[in-house]
Amino acid sequence: MPKLLIKEAILRCGHDGKVENVPSQQWVRVAGSPVLVDDDPQGRDISMCPNVGLNIKPATRHCR
Repeated sequence: MPKLLIKEAILRCGHDGKVENVPSQQWVRVAGSPVLVDDDPQGRDISMCPNVGLNIKPATRHCR
């Protein structure tokens, strides 16, 4: 069974930062919420990534 990701879902980076969900379509919905398709999460902003340190950069864009 395929997995679906809707706009209201909480998608996290590998360090637990929050990925901004922005659907590229509005036609396919589950319980009224747009379904993310193709590469919607890719390239989206990531906020609150705790991966910060002297030589460590926080995740800022979702890449997978």
